[in-house]
Amino acid sequence: MNFSPRKCRNDFGLALILLCLLAASAHGQSGGGYEVKSSAVAAGGATSAAGPYAISGTIGQTIAGGPLTGGSLVVKVGFWHTTEATVLPQFDYDGDKRADIAVFRPSDGYWHIIRSSDSSMIQEQWGALGDVPVPADYDGDKRTDIAVWRGSDGNWYIIKSSGGQMLYGWGASSLGDIPVPGDYDGDGKADAAVWRAPEGNWYIKSSRDGSAIVKKWGMAGDQLVPADYDGDGKTDIAIYRPSESNWYIVNSSTGAVTLKQWGLSTDMVVPADYDADGRADIAVWRPASGNWLIINSSTNAVSVKAWGAEGLSDVPVPADYDADGRADIAVWREAEGNWYIIQSETNTGRRDNLGLPADKPVPSARIPQ
Repeated sequence: MNFSPRKCRNDFGLALILLCLLAASAHGQSGGGYEVKSSAVAAGGATSAAGPYAISGTIGQTIAGGPLTGGSLVVKVGFWHTTEATVLPQFDYDGDKRADIAVFRPSDGYWHIIRSSDSSMIQEQWGALGDVPVPADYDGDKRTDIAVWRGSDGNWYIIKSSGGQMLYGWGASSLGDIPVPGDYDGDGKADAAVWRAPEGNWYIKSSRDGSAIVKKWGMAGDQLVPADYDGDGKTDIAIYRPSESNWYIVNSSTGAVTLKQWGLSTDMVVPADYDADGRADIAVWRPASGNWLIINSSTNAVSVKAWGAEGLSDVPVPADYDADGRADIAVWREAEGNWYIIQSETNTGRRDNLGLPADKPVPSARIPQ
């Protein structure tokens, strides 16, 4: 349907004129109450309503300039505004925004994944004994890709969920490297990255332009806890030093360092976004008591929850299993193959079964063991 700016009425002044101009080249507009779809609106897929106008967003960026108002409509100059950062999916292989229960079986290289969208099983042979599972969204399609890092040859072997395969040569176990994938450049794709323990250097291969990023941070004995702690859509370089119980975080938004003492040397670090504010929370799981101790970044309040126990062969597997934007407290009980999950949306428990002894539960892939 063609839409001419000349048909726009100026009852609401300049704001409406700008709205019409932006809509002129888009598809799916309708007259009367004006429904504008596929326009240059931030926060793709969202709908903004003001007065009689409904705007479904697809693309756009934050821009400078004050808002123009007319009637009940408010338009920011140039583009509509969003403050949301790009967040890569965590262990979501089917794109339904829920983490999928999955294990990697080193003995035969098989991935076993239960799709949360329809409860069907995916079985994919990818990897071999000695490979390290490094699942992440490497192709930017909002789905987690099956991937392993082979330290013996330094190669990253990736099955793109969008189709095809990828191969990166980056790092080597002979150099003391540990894989730490993440979106360090904020382009919506996971970057191949390693931390070289003897040097304390992070070597990151930017998926944006292929350039190498090198950052010295950490020393032998530190645990690696990269995550987006400042909510800017980029993975922050970070370590936990058990000997001090200190977290050292380089905020990618400012370059400033956050230092926080939290945990004991015997705790397992489990950073994730437990309060749905778009920032990873500093958190530990204490095997001796089964307690999860979380500092909520939205309020700085501490949450404590007993869930799981070391004596029961539990492994922490936090992830957003119910698609409410918050990581759920969860453990995988190796002796049983059971997953015990507290769904944060309803605060109810859930049990699923997948895995055998010696399997690696995939959501624990980024937790230092």
